[in-house]
Amino acid sequence: QTSIKTANFTAVSGEGYFVDTSGGAVTMTLPASPSIGDAIAIVALDGGTNAVTVARNSSKIEGGTDDLSMASNYGAMTLVFSDAANGWVRWNNESPDTFITATGGVFLKA
Repeated sequence: QTSIKTANFTAVSGEGYFVDTSGGAVTMTLPASPSIGDAIAIVALDGGTNAVTVARNSSKIEGGTDDLSMASNYGAMTLVFSDAANGWVRWNNESPDTFITATGGVFLKA
């Protein structure tokens, strides 16, 4: 990975991608001929504004024939190819934590 992706692209096994969708939705197409153990990592920097679509490209994703959609800011996942029956499976699928902002209040000494 040499730059943040802002337009549709085809992923390469063994690579990780940051995808910025602030300017519009982006589709990441999975490799056409994956091998067992191939892995791809992706972080949707601005998925809450416009989704990142992970297009399956003829291989299954977790046994199904639907594409994936990443629709949260800083959502991250790693996909690993298992076999023809199961296809790409999520090694992890993480949504960002919620941050708490302190406002006002009084500190009481015990």
